[in-house]
Amino acid sequence: MLVVALVLGLYGRALGFGFIVDDHALVANNAALADWSTLGEALGHDLFHFADVRSSPYWRPLVTLSYYVDHAVGGGESWAFHLSNLVWLVFAGIGVARLAPGWSGVALAVAFVAHPVQVEGAVSIASRTDLMCVACMIWALRARHTPATVLTLAACLSKEVGLLLPLVLFLDRRAWKGPALAAGLVLSVRALVPLGSLESAMDVFSAPGRMAWMATRLVVPTFEGLSTEGSVLPLPLALLVLVGVLASARVHRAAPVLVLGPLFAVSGVLGVARTSDALLLVPLLGLVVAVAPHARVAPLLAVSALAAVFSAGRVGEWRDDLTLWEATHRANPGEVQPRLGIARAVVDTDAERALVLLDVQGRTPRESREVAEVRGRALLVLGREDDALVQLRLAAWDDPEAVWANATVCAMAPDIGICTQASRLAPDEGGIWNSLGIAHAASGSPDEALTAFDAACVLDEAWCGNAEKARSEVELAPSGQGGGP
Repeated sequence: MLVVALVLGLYGRALGFGFIVDDHALVANNAALADWSTLGEALGHDLFHFADVRSSPYWRPLVTLSYYVDHAVGGGESWAFHLSNLVWLVFAGIGVARLAPGWSGVALAVAFVAHPVQVEGAVSIASRTDLMCVACMIWALRARHTPATVLTLAACLSKEVGLLLPLVLFLDRRAWKGPALAAGLVLSVRALVPLGSLESAMDVFSAPGRMAWMATRLVVPTFEGLSTEGSVLPLPLALLVLVGVLASARVHRAAPVLVLGPLFAVSGVLGVARTSDALLLVPLLGLVVAVAPHARVAPLLAVSALAAVFSAGRVGEWRDDLTLWEATHRANPGEVQPRLGIARAVVDTDAERALVLLDVQGRTPRESREVAEVRGRALLVLGREDDALVQLRLAAWDDPEAVWANATVCAMAPDIGICTQASRLAPDEGGIWNSLGIAHAASGSPDEALTAFDAACVLDEAWCGNAEKARSEVELAPSGQGGGP
């Protein structure tokens, strides 16, 4: 009951919060959640399959299932999704309490729940994937035989970091063979079963690198130097890291990788890792494993009191998109993504501020495209269409997330190339097909124009007039000439 009370006391106000950041794509704007007949397709594809964003390499069917259940419970209202997050945090906290006897376990659970690392998982619906995975990993630390194997399977189906569980069990001298089989089963499914947009075989081939990168998170959770694009280590280095970690288990019962992890988990208390709290849940697991055998009530409660102050103060930052991004920007003023987040939130009401925030250069091609797209939108709001078109052309490239930029450029200055690309990215948008028809008609290609206009009419009756007008002009035009509506 103490764990329940603490969770509600620290994070309960999130029940009144709405949807933020990835929550919009995953649940708020995901119509498939209201239709249980789509569940089978959703479970067989990546997490963002029905979301209005690009496909992802994340196959997390247990998380997907939880979203369907939440939608059914609350009718799509945000409180049901937030309540589910709190339930998972309670489940994790009770699991931690079982790792040490008596009040020592309770004190350890209080410290775990109060740690600022938990704020993101408790409040962000999209971050539930980390919370579910780590909760299953914690319960597996005390489970035996079949329950441990089932919990490992659940962890792996919640997030890929669950593949680390057999390694953690091995390092802590617990039964690990059953969990290893469960992790192997998940990898086999990823290799053999088509999962929509996922490149299944490549997921398996990159598994050693990903596991090694995640293992380094146990030691230095915010260090990106060894990673390639922040996610995968080169295979030779990955194997060396894994061999080193396994060898270290023979030096001490609590391997150095699990002992050093807690030192870096403290960075969450100090507010160092405000933009990547979820990544610190793994070293926090290392903290639990290392401290549990020696848990002392008084020191843990003292740490918990300090941690609770930080956590309570940070919950409010997740109330809405603008509040979150402003808090992140204050902590990381040089980062581009917080600037983009604020600009997106204010572009329609304060376009001038959005332009000032986006007076930066993206560090990657994708980030540069995002900056150009939001900058172009701000210029449109200010009525500077020529300048906006320049920015939107920079943003409009062959990327599933560039749909809006492509569609807007296509509508403002119909061009066969850009409109064709836009129609490929958003094939269900009648307005794009209509603009493509205009572009073909202007270039003297009546047959292609008619095809595009007919497609627009099929998608939306509002465009049928253009199709009929184009057809009549083609019929009246001299042979070899085309008209344009």
